[in-house]
Amino acid sequence: MVWDQGAGTWNVFSSGPRDQCDRYGLCGAFGVCNVVDAVVCGCVRGFRPSSPAEWRMRDASGGCARGTPLQCEGGGEAGLYVLRGVKLPETHGSTVDAGASLEGCGRRCLANCSCTAYAASDIRGGGGGSGCIQWFDELVDTRFVDGGQDLFIRLAMSDL
Repeated sequence: MVWDQGAGTWNVFSSGPRDQCDRYGLCGAFGVCNVVDAVVCGCVRGFRPSSPAEWRMRDASGGCARGTPLQCEGGGEAGLYVLRGVKLPETHGSTVDAGASLEGCGRRCLANCSCTAYAASDIRGGGGGSGCIQWFDELVDTRFVDGGQDLFIRLAMSDL
């Protein structure tokens, strides 16, 4: 907004969003937005559109569902997929441990059936980062960005 002294009013100078991926939840849960693709929404590896018919109509807001459910009872195996170069998802349903190492965070995530994903919570100074943020719910509002972070997503071994 810009103040117009003569008229005594505020006028719109610029407005957003800058691109489609700035719309919150555009690609839904476990979807990833990418403005350089003709089809901006895609599913994280190991996930597929929750409603293929809606996706064909370019409505991805329903998000993605796991291709293979995680089996927590009976020693079901899980692994980690690294989604590189992203803006991390919203932090609803997450916790931060500033003192944890990234490796320790990965071990804790694999040991906790409720853990969906994790990432470094402090990436200042380059390197792999320090601290840990873990998600225990759906991943929403993830997008590819220049200089983005690595997000480690928990998947069934068969999806790796």
